[in-house]
Amino acid sequence: MRRYLSVPLLLVTSCISARIFAQSPNVPDDERKGFTTLVQDDLRHDVSFLASDHLQGRMSMQPGDDLAVQWIVGQFAKANLDPIAVKASGMPGYEQSFKIIEYRPDRANTAITLLRKGKPTEVWHAPEAFGAYKEPIDLTAPVVFAGFGITAPELKYDDYAGLDATGKIVLIFDHEPQEDNPQSVFYGTGNTRYATTRVKVLNAQQHGAVGVIIVAEPNRKHPTNAERAARIGGSITRSNPLPVQAIADDEVTIPSITVNDDVAKALLATSDMLGSDLQTKIEATLTPQSRTLPDTTLTLHLRNLSANEGRISNVVGLLRGSDPRLRPETIIISAHHDHDGISDCPAGTGGVDQLGQTTTAGADCKAIWHGADDNASGTAGVIALARAFAANGVKPKRSILFVVFAGEERGLLGAYWMAAHPLRPLQLTRAQINFDMIGRDEKASPQTDGLIKIPADTSNRLNLVGAEYSPDYARIVTDEDKSVGLVIDDRFDHENALNVLFRSDQFPFLLHNIPAMWWFTGFHPDYHHITDTAEKIDYAKMTKILQLAYLSAWRFGSDDSVPAFVVNPGPPPTPAPEAPVTADSATVPDAVPEKPRHHRPVTAVNLGNAQVKEKEEEPASLVLPPPMTTVSIPSTTTAVSSDEAAPTSHAPIAPVAATGNAAAAEPRHHRPVAPVQIKDTTSIVPVDDSVADAPPPVAPVSTGITADPNGNVKPAVAPVALAPNAASQAGNAKPAVTPVKLGGKQAGQDEYDQENGPPN
Repeated sequence: MRRYLSVPLLLVTSCISARIFAQSPNVPDDERKGFTTLVQDDLRHDVSFLASDHLQGRMSMQPGDDLAVQWIVGQFAKANLDPIAVKASGMPGYEQSFKIIEYRPDRANTAITLLRKGKPTEVWHAPEAFGAYKEPIDLTAPVVFAGFGITAPELKYDDYAGLDATGKIVLIFDHEPQEDNPQSVFYGTGNTRYATTRVKVLNAQQHGAVGVIIVAEPNRKHPTNAERAARIGGSITRSNPLPVQAIADDEVTIPSITVNDDVAKALLATSDMLGSDLQTKIEATLTPQSRTLPDTTLTLHLRNLSANEGRISNVVGLLRGSDPRLRPETIIISAHHDHDGISDCPAGTGGVDQLGQTTTAGADCKAIWHGADDNASGTAGVIALARAFAANGVKPKRSILFVVFAGEERGLLGAYWMAAHPLRPLQLTRAQINFDMIGRDEKASPQTDGLIKIPADTSNRLNLVGAEYSPDYARIVTDEDKSVGLVIDDRFDHENALNVLFRSDQFPFLLHNIPAMWWFTGFHPDYHHITDTAEKIDYAKMTKILQLAYLSAWRFGSDDSVPAFVVNPGPPPTPAPEAPVTADSATVPDAVPEKPRHHRPVTAVNLGNAQVKEKEEEPASLVLPPPMTTVSIPSTTTAVSSDEAAPTSHAPIAPVAATGNAAAAEPRHHRPVAPVQIKDTTSIVPVDDSVADAPPPVAPVSTGITADPNGNVKPAVAPVALAPNAASQAGNAKPAVTPVKLGGKQAGQDEYDQENGPPN
């Protein structure tokens, strides 16, 4: 019988466990050598370098981020990872390069116009209506209402049923129906994959729509996305607003505009129901209320002040598995290397240097978004694990793909690109560990105030985001945590105001039915502020998280069975009440197991979704409830040849191949582009002794989330074009950035070490 410890007792026992395991961790002999390489001094050095003034905030398409890329390439090479991308020369390399468009929307010249009886009646600009697209848009079309814009056959829900959206602009609500109902089929009070704007726009596109208008749900009990973003401050208040970036050859080919409540009310004026009543009726029965809007036509007029073409790169290295039978299968360990760059200091204020010290105000003052936690911590974590596995000698049975993505801050660009252009077959990708902000304690901040409960003590707590889609994955991590002693939490899977599920690089792979989780220590007041500096990182806690990831990756990589993926988590099950545990009767189970735990088979038993059990004001750690229906993903039994289809129970989404070069020989930055869509011709060819594993390339498919006759979801996976917010307002010039000289074996680290000392 599973016991639920009270929160104070749980935290005490976790701390005791942490001390025990710090002295004598239960690590199998064949994994111990790599485990011992995970030390605080190396993490401190790497985070300090990545978050230093020298890298100037690592903004995509800026020299500081290019420097970070070259440094990561050097670290992967030192770890003897195999390069599996292809350079322009045709030689294998570590950079998966792709083309993007960086643009600055012209808010003053961007508008939507309502026409009734063929004549303009209303014109709206930002902030009432705001949107952005990488090309100029002039579009006039009738408007239809499409509810929440969701097509979910496995939930027997389709907002487009009976609605002709072809050639129309669709008006849709944000989020999902019944999000305040704990028993909703849309995973209770949490978000499912259908709630994100990206998936909704692709779904509208699949149904023939030519544009999308999005409004926050009329009956919402949370801030709008724009209001939530405004709470953060920091980056969105900078003197030179952040540009928007989008993948040049994007699956999304239609524009989307976000409008406020008053605009939506005007658009619905010819309907027989108010927006609030439409939402109420949808949620009462989960019956779509989509309809045409008589005599309602919109003209969308979108303009940009500037547009530039450039290239950015994911950094990718492969550790090949030791078992010829399982080597074609892949475990991904990932993070992102970019952040928010550098800008002029606001008038009369100074900045913050890499040590967290205030700098002098003045004309030459620069504000650097250091991004120590977001996401130098995750990048350093991926590198540390690459070193650990490489140093271990014995390898897991499956292969491990180490990836540091580009362009996460601009809309998960690198992750969406790789999901659409995989270097290893997605059908054989068994799990993803994604690090994004793993170095701090979660603290109250304006973004989260009033929206989510934060435990009183988060000093030993790790959040797993996406646990509902693979309780088997969560079970393995929780099991391995017995050797580490963290408190595992899934609170972010049970809230709908912060949109956390969609906000990091695991999400594009989750859309492919891959068990993928974001490892995350939570938000804090320095998030997206210049004060996110290296001296604030808790390196002891970060070390424990990486130890847990190392042990978990071994399990994913070598257990006979792999984590099952749950296509439809459904309503979260309620754990049965159990007898209270007293301080006298409570014990720490299996604190020091008598024999090694590896590598026993993991059965395909689904645990349902982990629930948060609360005691007064403090949520407890991850608790695993009773079983539920799963989609089992069997391990391969034979190596896959070039003329065999890869066995999988994922939705069959084949890798997409393109033509051209993987990395252009020309400079990456800022060539002006004409206001037309630029088709990307990047070619990424796997260089791998398991190339035969990959199914033949097929043409790209642009699709929303649909299901096959068996109910398996086939979600859309196109790259996200970053939705504009207050930070995307155009009109200011780019910051003055001093070019960084790329030289030395470690691409800049030698110069840094002269000032700060090499790692111990």
